[in-house]
Order: sequence, then C-alpha cells, then structure tokens
Amino acid sequence: MIVALIWIVLCFFIAAGASSRGRSGVGWFFISALLSPVIAVIMLVCLPVIEDTPVVKEDKDVQAYLAWRKEQGLDSKEES
Repeated sequence: MIVALIWIVLCFFIAAGASSRGRSGVGWFFISALLSPVIAVIMLVCLPVIEDTPVVKEDKDVQAYLAWRKEQGLDSKEES
C-alpha cells in the first residue's frame, strides 16, 4: 500500500515537472504510472524544453485576431 502511494506521488511530481517544461502533465502522469517514475523522469530529462514561440504582432492575421478579441471583450487588459 505504501509503495503504491509513493508511486502515485512520484507520478504527480513528474507531471508537474513535465508541465513546467512545456509538456502535457496529464500525459506524463500516465506514462510514469504505466512504465515507472524512474524511466519517465529519465525520458523527460532527455527531451528538450518546449518554449512558447513569440507572437509576431506585425502579422495581419494576428492583428485581426487581437482586434476581434478586444471587440469581444475577451482581453481584460490592453496588450502592447
């Protein structure tokens, strides 16, 4: 029983770590639960960090989308 509890807690830690590296926390939780938390953490560390790509605000499609969001009141603050 204690081993299963430790296994689940480790899976949650791996999910949080995966989420902070730009990956799916839920997916990595299940990967670590099915395989092993040790194998999952090794796999996660070997994969590169996924960073958000910056939005190019000069793009006409992006400008139209931002204008639509402002018109709909979806933005609580003005983006600059």
